[in-house]
Amino acid sequence: MDAFYVGDALDDLRMAAAAGVRGIGIVSMLATADDLLAAGAVESAGSVVEWADRFLAGSTVEA
Repeated sequence: MDAFYVGDALDDLRMAAAAGVRGIGIVSMLATADDLLAAGAVESAGSVVEWADRFLAGSTVEA
């Protein structure tokens, strides 16, 4: 199984990328979806619940 790191701060996604782990960016007051993707997120979501629902449905979409 793949490893994921879910975070809402730019440093979260930079660390995930540096570790070779799929970074999932969660939009918050800390960063926009574009900011998270630029920091290394492979996809983003508006909430952890939104991302988990997509993941469990088997239809993760890169945003």
